[in-house]
Amino acid sequence: MTLTFSEEVTQFDIYKFNTAHSGTIQNLNTTDNITWTFEFVPAYEGDVVVGVGGYIPDLAGNPLTDNIELRFKYDATRPAPIFTTTPSGGINQRVYVRISFMEAVTGLDASDIVATNCTVTDFVQESPREYTLTINGTPDTEGNMTVALADDACFDLADNSSLAGIISVPYDVRRPRTSFFRHGDMTVTGNFQVNIIIDENATRLTASQVIVHNGTVIMFGTAVNAYVVTISPDQDGDVYVEMPGNAVFDNAGNGNLSSNITLRYDLNPPTAVINPLYGSPFSGAFPVTVDFSEKVTGFDAGDITVANGTVSDFTVVDDSTFSCTVTPLAEGEVKMSIAAGVCVDEVSRDNLASAEHVVFNDQTAPVPTLTVITLRQPTALLPCLWHSPNRCMDLTMRILPLLMGRFRISNHRIISPIPLR
Repeated sequence: MTLTFSEEVTQFDIYKFNTAHSGTIQNLNTTDNITWTFEFVPAYEGDVVVGVGGYIPDLAGNPLTDNIELRFKYDATRPAPIFTTTPSGGINQRVYVRISFMEAVTGLDASDIVATNCTVTDFVQESPREYTLTINGTPDTEGNMTVALADDACFDLADNSSLAGIISVPYDVRRPRTSFFRHGDMTVTGNFQVNIIIDENATRLTASQVIVHNGTVIMFGTAVNAYVVTISPDQDGDVYVEMPGNAVFDNAGNGNLSSNITLRYDLNPPTAVINPLYGSPFSGAFPVTVDFSEKVTGFDAGDITVANGTVSDFTVVDDSTFSCTVTPLAEGEVKMSIAAGVCVDEVSRDNLASAEHVVFNDQTAPVPTLTVITLRQPTALLPCLWHSPNRCMDLTMRILPLLMGRFRISNHRIISPIPLR
């Protein structure tokens, strides 16, 4: 600090200073007894006093008439930034950042902001102590968005440079993953349970949000990010359970991804139908297909019971369809059936017995039959000319099949063959 008198003075030293205990004076110097330099070391921050008084004469002995007093505020504290954030509906979107100081600062602008994993927009100085800006997350990037100020980014009115500061904001664009888990077999015979697991904190799922095809939700239990769903199937077949997308949301407002599970409901035992390729009657060996109502295991050629026939060329078409060839042993009925309990379905349930299927094996060639009947009265059904002119006789002939020109009659001539029914 500097103190200047209007002329040379004598008898001036550090004891002529009055600091009111707010600090000490040291290194008092002068080169002309008019201008004096010294250092004032404050004892504390805040209001301090530096005064000069007492007997300080000039060269002629005239004393100082007025005491001098300087009061000022001592500030040695560096300004520190304070960061606060406000998400705009979710931390997977833009975030508003406010930087506050306890005192007025100067020299701060957008170029002093160091941003990581985000971009800075809308930098505004609202007052000498308040600054706002917007940060936007980088697409397809997970982690924290960071905003920082380096040392000496700005200065207070006492020319103290600012301290460094930093804030990190979680940036989350990842959608929650949901998955189904089932204890036990994927083929069921009654009501069953599945677990729905969400891999992060999310809003609560309700029973009405679970989609079920071929079934109904009858019980719904909850735990932390997990749910136990009990389902009653409607009928035999696949039961499809789905957790739709955007049913729940995480803390950042990201909706979940969809997931699903399919189980097989099997209440009824397997049944079989025997299907010969050709109708009855039939002559000789014929192909047969056996169709089960569902997948079975353990079925083979020996499980097909055939009366008056044998089974050959047994083939597995798929898990529920089988084919073979049946060769009759003799003419007549060939009876085919499948007994109960010869195979099982996916839940080890025995098959039911099939209906008996009958095919008539006809291997005899047709034989014609001719019947001659003498009538006393003429008839128009089948007139025939007898060789004697004095007699007339009518013949009714039955032949199976009856076709013109397929038979010969001695001493007679066929006028017109007529089928008899």
